[in-house]
This record gives sequence, C-alpha cells and structure tokens, in this order.
Amino acid sequence: MPAAAPHIGPRPGPLNTAAIAHLVMVILSIFCLFPVYWMLVSSFRPANTLSSKPASGRPSPSLDNYTRAIDAIPIARMLVNTLVFSAVSTVFQLADRHSGRFRLCPLEVPARQTGLYAAWRSPGWSRSRW
Repeated sequence: MPAAAPHIGPRPGPLNTAAIAHLVMVILSIFCLFPVYWMLVSSFRPANTLSSKPASGRPSPSLDNYTRAIDAIPIARMLVNTLVFSAVSTVFQLADRHSGRFRLCPLEVPARQTGLYAAWRSPGWSRSRW
C-alpha cells in the first residue's frame, strides 16, 4: 500500500492558529487606529460641540478649526525654515562626505576608516560603554 501524501495547507481543525493570529492583529489594528479616527472626526466638529455627548445630534462638519490654526500659527514661515535648514544641512553633508572620499580616493583604505567614524574611533570612544 502506498504511503499517504503529506498534508499541504492549513491544518484541519476547529481553531486555525493563523486565523486566530489574524483576528488578534485586526483587533489590535482597530485599537491603535481608533484614536487617529477620533482625532480626525473631532477636528471637523465645531469647538463648542467637542465636549457634548454624541447623542445630542450630528453637528455639521466645518473647517473653522483649521482656519483658526492656520491664522494662529505661522505655517508659511515654519515651512521656509524647514526647507532652508534641510537644504543647508544636505549641502554640508555632501561637502563633508565627498571632500574626504575624493582626498582619500587613491589610498586603499576601507570606508569605515574615513570621515566621522575615524574621528569617533580615534579617542577610544568605540570601546566605552557610553
């Protein structure tokens, strides 16, 4: 009599461990995403209805909270500051990396011995606990 073929696929039985794992992941995802949903829904509610009970009726959504936030916070200036800082730091990082690499290009030096890693390693900080 030939041997039975091995079973391929999920195990038969009333409780499949993969199904239970997926159910737990779905429940945890809902638990983690509910505060984001609540924050988004609350951002469209008028300010005077935020602390009222949900049974008081559905308030009409409004963008007043967003217009007040844009008026109160200098968002355009913050955006310009972010763009300038990121551009300047990118230029300095590229200049630092490329200047060291081009200067040491003819030498047979592993990449870990150049740049900030070598400066960090030279006083013996790599062997310290802190």
